[in-house]
Amino acid sequence: MVLHYKTDGTTVLGFSYRKQQYLIPAVLVLRALFDCSDRQLFDAIVQGDNANTFMVERVHLMLSEYRDERLFGQNVCLAYIGRRFKIALSIPDRHGDIESGKMLLQRLFFVHLEGHEGKAKFDLLCFMVRKLYHLVSGDCQVDNADSAMNQELLLPGEPPPAHHRCVWPACVCARVCGGAGASWTRR
Repeated sequence: MVLHYKTDGTTVLGFSYRKQQYLIPAVLVLRALFDCSDRQLFDAIVQGDNANTFMVERVHLMLSEYRDERLFGQNVCLAYIGRRFKIALSIPDRHGDIESGKMLLQRLFFVHLEGHEGKAKFDLLCFMVRKLYHLVSGDCQVDNADSAMNQELLLPGEPPPAHHRCVWPACVCARVCGGAGASWTRR
């Protein structure tokens, strides 16, 4: 997952699924993760730093971005996301749009955070948006990718973590099963 800063001051969340890149506005994901008002969302990102006009202006812009589309409640945002990603995720039609949106957020977004009804994922994404705005305004520096804190330590003789062992077989299985299912439906 990557958070992108757009030139208009808004942020989009980028993620890859089946070797394709997708971009979703961060405010839409935030509203889908946790049911809160605009004021609560503003406070979660700004965290009382109202003197930072750069961030305050960007957050106001981000919140007003989808006001015309009437995407305010959590279920509305989940349905909006689910409707657009149902085909990409190969979710059967028997699942509704809200359930499809929940599946997307559970399967692909911050998979290391479980439970709390999306609150932990919401808090992490708010932190990421806040840090991105600090980076763009020059209040902090870019993290060094070669830093020891960004590396994973594997000791000799220790098997790789489970997620490393499962990623490649899962991709291959999904590709094979998807191809088999497509050829089966054509017959």
